[in-house]
Amino acid sequence: MIVYYKIFLTHLGEFCLFSTEDGICALSFPDFDSKRLIPISKMYCLNHIRRHLGKFSLKETDNLGPITAQISAYLRGKRRSLSAALNPIGTPFQKVVWQAIRKIPYGETISYKRLAMMVNCRGYRAVAKACSANPLPLFIPCHRVIGERGLGGFSPGLKWKSLLLKLEDKDIR
Repeated sequence: MIVYYKIFLTHLGEFCLFSTEDGICALSFPDFDSKRLIPISKMYCLNHIRRHLGKFSLKETDNLGPITAQISAYLRGKRRSLSAALNPIGTPFQKVVWQAIRKIPYGETISYKRLAMMVNCRGYRAVAKACSANPLPLFIPCHRVIGERGLGGFSPGLKWKSLLLKLEDKDIR
């Protein structure tokens, strides 16, 4: 199997987008506090993909340009949603949680506990773990899922979560 990727620059740093023939499978954020040229979480995304796909070859592509343009516009507050075929790589339970997360409207938040109820799961920690394994932040907006007493976690980092919530006009502390 071939996994395609494109490293692209936004006003917030360099991101990396990954895709299979079936759709976008991962998005890597840059380290919030770093000026590195390659997203620090690129290895995290590659390891996540490898856990679920096994062996694959990685190939750079320019075919992801329209989607990277959408992401750049979203991060500038010029778009409220992203449109692309998705192929998130995860377990069946994670995919159920991720599908529920995609239903959270722009500018709104819900708690991990509420999300657990939405997917008929007794343990909100299992839901939180599925959120942390989300390979497609922004497309599957897990930054909109917060703890009962604060932000909770976010795989790209809490500074990113705060920034994205502020972008959506939600200042949660």
